[in-house]
Amino acid sequence: MEQDGNNVLFVIGLNPSTADERKPDKTMTRVLGIVNRYGYDGYVMLNLSSERSTEPHFMAKELDTQMHKKNLQVISDFALKYPHADVLLAWGTGITLRNYLPICLHDILEKLVFNRKWLRIGGPGGITKDGHPRHPLYTNLSNGLDEFDIDAYVNK
Repeated sequence: MEQDGNNVLFVIGLNPSTADERKPDKTMTRVLGIVNRYGYDGYVMLNLSSERSTEPHFMAKELDTQMHKKNLQVISDFALKYPHADVLLAWGTGITLRNYLPICLHDILEKLVFNRKWLRIGGPGGITKDGHPRHPLYTNLSNGLDEFDIDAYVNK
């Protein structure tokens, strides 16, 4: 999903739900709150997995490489359209649900090669005990947004 703007926030979540621009789900409602609260005038919702599911545990056991390639092409197009967009990382421990999700993250990061500010939800509650940037539904959004060392995270 996309809302065009001059100060756009990319949000990388886990997997798309059935929500759309007319009917946001709880996660998208929280994302829209972040966008509005922290001075962005647009957003692009990106996902580690391109598979639509209301429940991450039901995602396919194996990566659909064709869907992944299409997802990467869309992300590449957005990266070119918004070369200075900040990126909010927001997948929580869900990244551990399937062994292909860290690979998807790596591929996505290669598409977002421009100089960007990498963010997570702020405060101590904005990161899981294992160091994952927390999902927006499971933390207090009033602590702001903190910068996140994506290189250290990926190399861990």
